[in-house]
Amino acid sequence: ISSIFNKKEEERLAKEAEEARRAAVPKGLYLYGSVGTGKTMLMDLFYSSLPRADKRRVHFHNFMLELHGRLHQLKTTTHQHKDALPFLAESLAIESRVLCLDEFQVTDIADAMLLRRLLEELVVNRGVVLVTTSNRHPSELYKNGIQRESFLPGIAVLEENCEVKCLDGGIDYRREKKTYFASAKPHDKAKAVPSSSATTEGEAQGLGSVKDATAHPTTAPARVNLVDEKRFFWPLSLDTQDEVEAYFATIRNGHAVQERRLSFLGRELILPKTAGGIAVCSFDDLCAK
Repeated sequence: ISSIFNKKEEERLAKEAEEARRAAVPKGLYLYGSVGTGKTMLMDLFYSSLPRADKRRVHFHNFMLELHGRLHQLKTTTHQHKDALPFLAESLAIESRVLCLDEFQVTDIADAMLLRRLLEELVVNRGVVLVTTSNRHPSELYKNGIQRESFLPGIAVLEENCEVKCLDGGIDYRREKKTYFASAKPHDKAKAVPSSSATTEGEAQGLGSVKDATAHPTTAPARVNLVDEKRFFWPLSLDTQDEVEAYFATIRNGHAVQERRLSFLGRELILPKTAGGIAVCSFDDLCAK
């Protein structure tokens, strides 16, 4: 009888300890909304300002490729006759206590089945804090997918362990016209900065105005280089080709132009024209080959 009571007491204490452990782990964050609303920017700001080393930021697509590769390696080497997923989760939890995933999405059943268990092993059992962005609310993930009901526990983990916030102001900031100052980009135009009573050509074009905050209202206006970034070159012609070449020349910052070959997943991608971290390539280079 004593052993029965002792066992129940041990179970009660273990349950309380587990509840205390979970309560001590801060909730993660699940940001969702339309494209171009700033989700990735906010996540990157959080990541760069987080003062700890055991953190990781990775694109969700790359993360899933890595998971499948590591899981395959575990299954075929040291854990042939065991469930390898807990071992994978343990190694991931050791590597990073805060995991930032960009563009969270679930599109096929293999990813869905892997994520369902991995989220529970990482977030619930090991207390990894997940910060992620997505274009969909968690309840919309893997919508209409095969055997979606098997993935629902993974959605529950996200909703219970993350603050779910919609970031959608109705503006795609990628499509907004940007204005740069003192830039080396093409099409520099010197604009006079007006007094408070004047309107510049830039304001007339919707570029806004820049005023010298230190200058007295009666002083002469300063001059600032305003640069409109051209993001689309159309139609395709010799003229737009020349524009792209000129743009490339200004942003490569003196890096030598050369061909680069990238190898991944047993394939080789040839980028015919690169300079530093910049590549110029065609649709044919990226997709058709």
